[in-house]
Amino acid sequence: MDWTPVYNAVINLLAALIGVAAVYAIGYLRTRIGAEKFEQLRMLSELAVKYAEQAFPDLKGEAKYEKAAEWLAVEARKVGVRVTETQVRGLIEATLRELKDVYGENCWAAGPNAR
Repeated sequence: MDWTPVYNAVINLLAALIGVAAVYAIGYLRTRIGAEKFEQLRMLSELAVKYAEQAFPDLKGEAKYEKAAEWLAVEARKVGVRVTETQVRGLIEATLRELKDVYGENCWAAGPNAR
């Protein structure tokens, strides 16, 4: 039996669940820290994603996410905001989605220099 369709369905389901979790994490975070600090985190999140894309072009997926998450957590602490791993993932996933919506899935996946 070919399990490929089952694996693809599971991967798609996991991707959808991460997206839903990101939306809830961002809403909770905005309420907890206030609009001004939340906007700082959104800006830092975008910088974290762009940093990981530029500094680690050979990394993919989870490895690249880890670099962005690490950078974001450090920078958030510098501005006085404590964030959980779930909140960091939500911010990064939302930022990545926004960048892909603006620049296109394939264009962003190819790296910022592809634009």
